[in-house]
Amino acid sequence: MQIVLMTALGVGGATVVGAIFGFIFKKISHRFSDMVLSFAAGIMLCAAVTGLILPSLEHSGPAPLLVTVAGIICGALFLNVLDKLIPHLHRLAGVEQEEHPEATAKLNKILLFVMAIALHNLPEGIAA
Repeated sequence: MQIVLMTALGVGGATVVGAIFGFIFKKISHRFSDMVLSFAAGIMLCAAVTGLILPSLEHSGPAPLLVTVAGIICGALFLNVLDKLIPHLHRLAGVEQEEHPEATAKLNKILLFVMAIALHNLPEGIAA
């Protein structure tokens, strides 16, 4: 029980600290943004390899490599399809809008934010 509580506090605390940094530094340079995103991508890659791919190779039955590679390919295809179906609001970042004018006009920013979080959490929940 203590490990679960410590893990929840650690994860929740890290989220709070990250959110505080987001509120403090409103105007950041493109270079710093790239560095932070690269760091986050590296952490997520490490988490995917150690938390999902290695256990898949250990517990996949008679053809572990085949099952793992098939799972990665299916996941990538699924996320690509969702990326095509869900409209993006690139204009928030100062870039022209993508080719979804009728769909984007109907959806507000909050719904797009909720969909982005769901898109992020769906594969993680399926894997767990």
